Amino acid sequence: MLKEFIDVISCDKCRQENITSILNDDDMNIPQPGFIGKNFWQKRILFIDRNPGPPPVKNGLYSSREVNYMKCLRDIGKRKETDTSHGSIRNVFQNYFTKHHIYKEVFQRTNLTLDDVAIFNVVRCRSFENRQPPKKAFRNCIEMHFGKWIKMLSPTLIVSFGKAPYDQIQSETKRYKIQTKFINRERSLNKAQRQSEIDNVVIFIQQALNENPNIEIQLPEEIVDENNMLSEGAKKQITINAYERNPEARRKCLEFYGTSCKICNFNFEIKYGTLAKNFIHVHHIVPLSETNNEYTVNPQKDLIPVCPNCHAVIHLKKPALTLAEMKNILEKGEQVS
Repeated sequence: MLKEFIDVISCDKCRQENITSILNDDDMNIPQPGFIGKNFWQKRILFIDRNPGPPPVKNGLYSSREVNYMKCLRDIGKRKETDTSHGSIRNVFQNYFTKHHIYKEVFQRTNLTLDDVAIFNVVRCRSFENRQPPKKAFRNCIEMHFGKWIKMLSPTLIVSFGKAPYDQIQSETKRYKIQTKFINRERSLNKAQRQSEIDNVVIFIQQALNENPNIEIQLPEEIVDENNMLSEGAKKQITINAYERNPEARRKCLEFYGTSCKICNFNFEIKYGTLAKNFIHVHHIVPLSETNNEYTVNPQKDLIPVCPNCHAVIHLKKPALTLAEMKNILEKGEQVS
């Protein structure tokens, strides 16, 4: 993820194209990547907004939090990330979202916290007088960053805080078949209408969480990149295989195979009851080294449901154990060196 953060921070496409309404400099208007909560992979809920608002100013001075935030972004852009970078960025987002009444209400009513979600703006730069960015700026950011971030995060659902960003990302969300809903924040709405917009999104999130109570528990893939990190307190991050956590591929795989482990036949619902209904890991059979950018996953041929124990053992070796090897271990007690 560090590369994606750096790509945003160092982006100057709008500046090169002289889109004057977009503020982009190396001082207090650095492009802002966003925030990925440490528990995001457990819910995979993405909040998006239009573009960053103006920095808080008091008596003509920027707040120390804002100055520190910009410094952290500069450091990350120069690959000088420290253990405090994520915490500093989190503090900025926490300060904003605990004060903004719409975000605050959505968090409270869905029992989500900042650490449960990912948040970023479609346009990553501030705009002059906080005006709506021009369509060209939206196009640039979607082309340069949005698609990459959607592939990286593979969100279960997206909530747009505003209709403008929602409208601009429709082609991408349809391409990846991601459930998306927006809160209309038009000033022309009366109090009851505004509340209704919030209520609808809260129900949307609650229904998604109720329908997929176990979607959050996924096993990390075996690829380890010590430079690919941006998480609190982490020394390295295990990159999650996008095919194993793609909700549409997972759904089709389980529709075909069911939810019992195809190695040991363990079924969580039979063992633990309805609490664990539909819980199972999905393993990607094809080694990532054999795929390329054009690779399209086949949920019936490339994915297989396995219990967490078997999934963990599969990845104890590199390359990963095959299903046949796993079954031989269980059925015949064969040792794999």
